[in-house]
Amino acid sequence: MNFCYVCGKTTTSKEHVPAKCFFPEDSAYRKQLITVPSCNEHNENTSKDDEYVRNVITIFYQNNPIAFQQFMNKVVKSLSRDKSLAGILHKIQTPQGIVPAIEIDRPRLDKVIRKMAYALYYNEFKKPWNRKLIVFSKHLVFKNLETDDFSKLIHFAENNLPNSSFDGKNPTVFKYNLFKLDTGDENSVIRIVFYEGFTFWITSIQNSNSFEL
Repeated sequence: MNFCYVCGKTTTSKEHVPAKCFFPEDSAYRKQLITVPSCNEHNENTSKDDEYVRNVITIFYQNNPIAFQQFMNKVVKSLSRDKSLAGILHKIQTPQGIVPAIEIDRPRLDKVIRKMAYALYYNEFKKPWNRKLIVFSKHLVFKNLETDDFSKLIHFAENNLPNSSFDGKNPTVFKYNLFKLDTGDENSVIRIVFYEGFTFWITSIQNSNSFEL
């Protein structure tokens, strides 16, 4: 019997990881998409949040051309339909001069990425990840241009964890690694890469013993 990827309750449906909106509609980019079983409670309709996160990610300048294709074909329409699916545009002062920047809803973004991490963990170990998770990325900065508080962890992970053997059948859109830090599955680290450019790291908070979205 399958159990919900988040809480372990009886399942009623399946969820895609990540949501289909991240993938171009061309079947070449939708091969063997990952699905996990979900209960009613955790099969909530988060399509707007998924769209929002996709919109944020696709504007990153180091992404591949598929991200630009998604932006032109999907994101522009998304933003014309609902302005809340975009970040707030600002102009900020940098050492290189004044540049445009997007203010994002970090809790909204983190929740979507945590759901993906719980799903990928379940896909690997066939059990829920009963830990609270933290999400960090070097591509997200604060208004004072400082990087995420977890920049040291990112530096450690990039220099000590293998940068190969990614999983995912559609790597130009989405790929990931799952690393076990010790003998316990719960102390794992997940790296998620979108469009070969935008990277998230997700790890568990040690000594926590329950999930939190």
